[in-house]
Amino acid sequence: MALQPASRKNLVPFKKNNTHGKGRPKRLPQLDELLSDILSRETAGKSTLESILLGLVRKAKMGDVRAAELLLNRKFGKVKENLNINEIITVEVQEEPSFIQWGNKKIELKR
Repeated sequence: MALQPASRKNLVPFKKNNTHGKGRPKRLPQLDELLSDILSRETAGKSTLESILLGLVRKAKMGDVRAAELLLNRKFGKVKENLNINEIITVEVQEEPSFIQWGNKKIELKR
């Protein structure tokens, strides 16, 4: 029977002191320079980056929620969602259990 390419049976753990492993591929070293060069180019007196930002602002003003969200998140940071649970739970027990099942969690009762 032939092994399937994506099978877990084909996985082999790393051996200790393996000096031949290349590890994670490196990023292109010139990518940052290339992006910087492209975004700073000027066309009609505006840099490419400025044109992109003005386009996003124009879309946001026209009602594009995603463009507005992107601009606001970049300027002010993402809004943190707080979750406050203030709830009283009443449990009636007929026999004394050693734990309570709450969703996927077991909560041990200490006596």
